[in-house]
Amino acid sequence: MAECVSPILDIVTRLWDCTANRVVYTCDLQDNLNSQRDLKRELENISKDVAEQHQYPACTNQVKGWLESVQHKLKAVDNILQKGDEEIQQKCLGSCCPRHCCTTYKLGKQVNKEIDVVTKLIEKGSPHVDVDKVLQLKIDEMPMEKTVGMESSLDEVWKCVENHEVRIIGLYGMGGVGKTTLLKELNNRFLKKSHNFDVVIWVVVSKEVKLDKIQETIRSKLHISDEIWKNKNEDERAAQILGRLRNKRFVLLLDDLWDRMELSKLGVSCSNNQNGYKIVFTTRSEEVCDQMGAKKRFKLKGLPQEAALRLFRQNVGEDVLNSHHELPKLAEIVAQKCDGLPLALVTIGRAMASRTTPEDWRGGFIIKSLKLSCLLEGSRNEHISYEEDHVKMHDVLRDMAHWLAREHGNEILVQEHAGLINSQGIDRWKETVRVSLCGDSTLFQSIHTLAVLNLSNNRNLRELPVEIGALISLHYLNLSKTCVSNLPIEVKNLTQLRILLLDKMMTEQVVIPPGVISSLLSLEMYSNINYRKQCKMDMKLMIEELECSEKITDVGLTFSSVSPVLKFMSSSPKLQSCITRLLIQNCEELCSLDISCSTMRRMEHLEKLYIRFCPNLREVKICFENGERMHRSEPNCFCNLQILNIWDCAMENLSWLRYTPRLRFLYVMECKSLEEIIAWDFAASSEIEEAAEIFSNLEQIHFDDLPKLKSIFILMIYQS
Repeated sequence: MAECVSPILDIVTRLWDCTANRVVYTCDLQDNLNSQRDLKRELENISKDVAEQHQYPACTNQVKGWLESVQHKLKAVDNILQKGDEEIQQKCLGSCCPRHCCTTYKLGKQVNKEIDVVTKLIEKGSPHVDVDKVLQLKIDEMPMEKTVGMESSLDEVWKCVENHEVRIIGLYGMGGVGKTTLLKELNNRFLKKSHNFDVVIWVVVSKEVKLDKIQETIRSKLHISDEIWKNKNEDERAAQILGRLRNKRFVLLLDDLWDRMELSKLGVSCSNNQNGYKIVFTTRSEEVCDQMGAKKRFKLKGLPQEAALRLFRQNVGEDVLNSHHELPKLAEIVAQKCDGLPLALVTIGRAMASRTTPEDWRGGFIIKSLKLSCLLEGSRNEHISYEEDHVKMHDVLRDMAHWLAREHGNEILVQEHAGLINSQGIDRWKETVRVSLCGDSTLFQSIHTLAVLNLSNNRNLRELPVEIGALISLHYLNLSKTCVSNLPIEVKNLTQLRILLLDKMMTEQVVIPPGVISSLLSLEMYSNINYRKQCKMDMKLMIEELECSEKITDVGLTFSSVSPVLKFMSSSPKLQSCITRLLIQNCEELCSLDISCSTMRRMEHLEKLYIRFCPNLREVKICFENGERMHRSEPNCFCNLQILNIWDCAMENLSWLRYTPRLRFLYVMECKSLEEIIAWDFAASSEIEEAAEIFSNLEQIHFDDLPKLKSIFILMIYQS
C-alpha cells in the first residue's frame, strides 16, 4: 500500500509546486509591479549618478556598456508596468480574479523575471555610484581666455601628474609670467584627460594667508555639511578635512603661494594618505619650492618672440593693426619691449586696442594706459604734494622690471625691511649688483660685487655703518635726501666709486673727513646741491680735494660763504671746467661777483646756476682781459647755461645775461632793487645784430615780487 501511495504523493507535490508558482505569478502581480516600480526608480537614480560620473574619462568601457544596458532595460520595464496596470484594471470578482488567467500568468512571470534583471543591474552599478564620490568628482572648470604658447609647459606638468613618484610640483616665476594661467589650464585638463583621482580642489592662497577661508574652500569641495562644520575651531575643522581626504585620491591646486604653508593646519596630511595625491602650487620664489618639498619644479619664463607677438596682436586686434601701415612694425617693437611677459603683452595690447595713429604708439600713451590699468600709480609723499616724475609700480610690474634686469645680467635685490638683514639671507646678496632698501637702512653686510647703492629719500637714515668700506666694487652711491651727517672715514676705501651724490640733504651739516674725496681715485661725478640754509660743508677743503681728482668730469657744488666762492672763481681751473650745477646762497658779505673771461670760458659745461639769499650782491660782473670786450657770439661764453634762478639779491640789472645764448628758463624773485633785466645802448650795427639773438632760446620766464622793475629789454639806437 505504501508503495502505491508514495508515487501518488510525489505527483501531487509536483503538481502543487507547479500550480503554486503560477498562482504566485497571478496573485502577487500587484505587489510585484510595485516592487518593480521601486526598483526602476532606484535604477534611474543610480544611472543618473553614473551618467554624471560618465562625463569624466575616468569611467571605463564596462561602465559605458552598463549605462547602455540600463537605458534599454528602463524602456522595457516601462512597457511591462504599463501592461501590468492595464491587467490589474481588468480583474473581475472584486478585483480578485484575473479576466484572462493565461495572460496574467505570463505577465506576472515576466515581471518577476525583470525584477531579477533590474536587481542585478543595480548590484552591478552600485560600486560606481558612491554618492560622496560622484559629488567629489565634480571639477569646477576655471574660466579662461585663449592662451598662447603654453602647450608644451602644460604637457610637461601633466607628465608629472601621471608619474606616481612625483607628489608635489612647484610652478615658479615672476609675477605676470603666466603661473596662474598654467595652473588653470592644468585644472581644466582633468576634465579632458583620463585620471584616477577622486577630487580636484582649487585654492587661492595669496600673500596674506587666511586659513579659515582656505579651509572653507576645501570644505565646500568635499561637501562637509554645515551641521558638522559650524561651531568648530581651526583644528577641529582640519580634523574633518583630514577624515574626508584620508582614503581619497586627491589633487590640491594652490595658487599664489608666498611662503611655506603648513598643510597639516588645513587638514591635508601627505604622510597618512596611501591612495595617491598631487599637490601643485604656484609661487614667485624658488625658495618656496624648496620649503614645500617640491620634487619637481618648473620655472616659467617669457614667451618666445613669435608667440609673444601673436599674443600681443591678438589683444590689439587686426583691425587696429591694419588701420595704418606703420602700426604692425610699431606693434612688433612694443611686443619686443615686453620681453615675452604675458601680463605686459595682454595689458598693453588691450590698452592700444583703440589707438590707430603712430603718434599714440610712439608717445606716452602706454604709460598712461598702465596707470589706468592700476599697474602704475602717481607717487605722493608727505613733503611734496605730487611728484610727476615718479610713479609707484604694481608689484607685478615691479617683478617684471626686476626680471628684465636679471635677463640682462643685473641682479637686483629689493629689501623691504633693511633692519632684518642677517647672515641667513646673505647668500642672496653675493651676486647682487643693485640693492633697493625700503625704509630705514641701518645695516650692511659685505657684498663685494655690489655696484650700485641708492639710499636716497630715506629721511630717517642718519648714519652709515663703517662696513660700507667693504663695498670695494661700488660704482654709485646716492645719499640724497637723507639725514646722514657724517661720512665714515672708511668711505675712502671705495676706490672704484665713480658717482657720489649728496643733494638736498636733510641735516644741518655734512662732514666729510679730510682725505676721503682725494682717495676716491675713480670719482667722475660729485654733486652737492643743497637748498637748506642749515646744511653746511667745509667747501674750501672740498675744492682742494676735487681739484686734485684726476678723473672728475661732472661737479655740482653749493657755496654758502664768500671765501670758497672767491677761491673757486680765482684759483680752481680744473674744477671750473667740470662744473655743471652751481648754487651760491646765504653769502651776506658778497657784494660783487666778478667772473673773468677765462673763467667763463672754462665754465663751458655749466647748465644750472642758482644765486639765492645774497642780500648785498649788487652785480655780477664779467671782467674782460686787456680791455677787450667779448662778443656774445663766441662759443666760449656761458654757452651751455640753460637754467638761471636769482632770488633775494640787490642787483639793479642783469645785463650779463647777454653771455647766456642758450638760456631756456629764467626765474627772478624778490629782488627789490632790480629795475631792468638788460639795458644797452648800441652804437654799431654789429651789436644790433647781436642784440637780436638775446633770449632766442628762452622758453619760460618767471618774475615775482620785483617792485622796481621797469623793463626787460631796452634797445636804444642812436642814428648818426
